[in-house]
Amino acid sequence: MKIATDRRKNIISHVKGTLDTMLRVEANSASCGVMYEPESPKELSKFKGKLNNMSEKIADWLIEQKAISTGERELYAYAVHCLFSLLYPIAFASVIGAFLGMPIEAVVMIMSFIAVRKFSGGYHADSFYKCLIISSIVIMTMLQISNYINNNLLFNVIYIASSILLMIFSPIDSANKRLDNDDKRFCKKITILIVVVLFIIVELQWIAGYRYYTKFIESGVMLAEILQLLAIFNLKYDRK
Repeated sequence: MKIATDRRKNIISHVKGTLDTMLRVEANSASCGVMYEPESPKELSKFKGKLNNMSEKIADWLIEQKAISTGERELYAYAVHCLFSLLYPIAFASVIGAFLGMPIEAVVMIMSFIAVRKFSGGYHADSFYKCLIISSIVIMTMLQISNYINNNLLFNVIYIASSILLMIFSPIDSANKRLDNDDKRFCKKITILIVVVLFIIVELQWIAGYRYYTKFIESGVMLAEILQLLAIFNLKYDRK
């Protein structure tokens, strides 16, 4: 009985610890989801330096286990949603990649995209289901383009241009997650760091002769910039 109780406490501790980590990441990033940004709760600010039913149920379970207080329900439900928003694109891309016979390529592309997107920000759909549909189309399209286009000079020029634009424009916040000046400076620094690291990885793979997967890393970076440009266009259009 004591072993079962200790195991349950250990599980609860790990769940809460994971969600606390998510809250710290979200408090210092520009984007929660890939193409959908739920409204962030006001309490998220203390972790600096439409929630779905599953998120709320997990938050309620944590309350029942006395791991969090009732006043923290919205905050931890948001953390659960953000954790799912981080994991589902990887699983989703893997399924689409497997369907297309490109599972590893899909994971490589989506991981590089998520790494940049998390801090660069960009376009967000206005609903989770719209995000799901757009994500499906975008992932399939980018995989097919990357698969059939050779990693030639034009492709690399577009990749380098996308990297430079990401370093210039980042971060772009959303209506549901506004960034103050400190947040923007931090996200810009992290975006530049990630873009530079990915560039170094691409160049090292290129030199080592492992050139096939480099174009999928590059595609993830280009996709992040495409969504930034779309957000900039929408912002200018809305102001007219």
